[in-house]
Amino acid sequence: MKISYICFEVSSICNMDCKFCFANWRENRKQLPLEKVISLINKLKEYGVEAINLTGGDPLVRKDIVEICKHCRKLGITPIISTTGIELLKDKEVLKYIDSINLPLDSFEQEIHNKMRPCSIKNHHRLILDLIEYIRKKLSKYKNKNKHNG
Repeated sequence: MKISYICFEVSSICNMDCKFCFANWRENRKQLPLEKVISLINKLKEYGVEAINLTGGDPLVRKDIVEICKHCRKLGITPIISTTGIELLKDKEVLKYIDSINLPLDSFEQEIHNKMRPCSIKNHHRLILDLIEYIRKKLSKYKNKNKHNG
């Protein structure tokens, strides 16, 4: 059997306090060192993995997440990010190096979503909707531009 897709938790640190999150049950929240992450991605490539969903916690709390995504691409692995979206406010560079992004939207009702996902952002629901629009506009231009340039 071929394993072509895997979820890889690169950080158990998160910037939210979701009541349903399994990460809240951990006593110590850590991140693997970059060298270990790279080594594991190399091994996953040997196993035939074609796409890696970098998860957490929130993988964007890592200062080296762009390096991790670049390494995946260098190996021909499709990098995917599952994130709360909060760190994208600070640095959108990672969007250049991923092929897909998973953002949480637990309800179309702002109040329900924000209650489920307490964090430092006053209106996380609005943030997610704004990020979806930003990514739709900016990434589609970036992807289309790359298609024409090889």
